[in-house]
Amino acid sequence: MEKTQTAIVITMTLTTIIALFASNPEWGKVILGLIPNLPVYEPWVAAKYPDVASRPIWLEMVAYVGAIGGGTYDYIGYIGLYRNKGWGVLGLPNFKEVEAKVLASSGDKPLALPTEKEEVNKAMTWLKAGQVDTIVSFGALLLITVAFTALGASMLHTQQLVPAGLKLFEYQSKFLTELHPSLLYLYYLGVWCALWGTLYSIIELYPSTTYESFAPAFKWVRDRGRQGVVKYVYVYIVAVGLAYNWLGFNVVTILTIGGILGGSLGCGLWALAQVWTESKMLPPEYRMRPAVKYATILSGIFLLTMAFLSIGQQFGLF
Repeated sequence: MEKTQTAIVITMTLTTIIALFASNPEWGKVILGLIPNLPVYEPWVAAKYPDVASRPIWLEMVAYVGAIGGGTYDYIGYIGLYRNKGWGVLGLPNFKEVEAKVLASSGDKPLALPTEKEEVNKAMTWLKAGQVDTIVSFGALLLITVAFTALGASMLHTQQLVPAGLKLFEYQSKFLTELHPSLLYLYYLGVWCALWGTLYSIIELYPSTTYESFAPAFKWVRDRGRQGVVKYVYVYIVAVGLAYNWLGFNVVTILTIGGILGGSLGCGLWALAQVWTESKMLPPEYRMRPAVKYATILSGIFLLTMAFLSIGQQFGLF
């Protein structure tokens, strides 16, 4: 399944980029669009799509951040996938012994790790698999996001079309069918894979998210392992899914809530927690480089600011 989705993502990335060049957008505006700015709704949006225009702009942006970049629950679950792959220290034969020492640590001083250059370099090589995986994944995400945004501006904006209501996916198919009508089926396949990937994460990712979240604090969870919490996660998902349908929530509402709590707010706290945790637990030789550290802090502050602004706008505080 992983290899199949990888092949489809590569195909979608290439065809989307080709479609972008074929549409010949105003490249100057595309480049300027890469500079962060606060957009505004144009008059025709309010006239044709009042529900869209009624949403506070910060709330809309936070929903995009959560939908595109994922939420804290995804990144915590990624640690579980790291464990499944056996990457880094998680793949050591004596990992249980290492884990027990970490859990037994009082946190008042860094872990007693070897600080010889050779040992530090060996530990840093364990990061390479995750670094490559992250760079490739987010690189593809960045390319597709930029291409879709530029295509939306050059095709949908000029026709005053906004994906909304029951047409969340219909209009974007124009991005590929402009190249050739038969590419509509590739678009459908890409949408199906995106939806299937979300459903598949219920089976694969969220049990890992649950385990990695609670195992450090609860021995009961550690003793049962990831497989021991699976049934509880499935019951929770079914219950929340039924409530979602019975209470009449829509996709936009769910994305907005997830974008605020799990996206901007959660990821902002997660970023700052990384810096604090390594300062408490790791010797200086194992910590982030200063540039990475300060970039992480700035990212965390920026995400938290977005979350607070969106919440404030939603409740009319400013």
